[in-house]
Amino acid sequence: MGNNVIINDDRWNSGTDVWMPGGGDLARYRTMVINHEVGHRLGHIDNEMTCAGAGQAAPLMQEQPIFLDGCAINEYPLDSELWIG
Repeated sequence: MGNNVIINDDRWNSGTDVWMPGGGDLARYRTMVINHEVGHRLGHIDNEMTCAGAGQAAPLMQEQPIFLDGCAINEYPLDSELWIG
């Protein structure tokens, strides 16, 4: 939303039905959602990458609150997601 980073209030207070049973907790969810939404502000898009396979860390920009597909929850950008330049 322009220069703003918007966080859904309901999700901020309770996480999602995918994230919480996927092994997450509310503190990690909040870290992930802030980092994910700031990633949008920096120009990243959803699902630029998905995880390399079951049990592998999900990329930050994968829509983890909606689907994990066997990936491990992850609240920080993977090295492969960092822009260099």
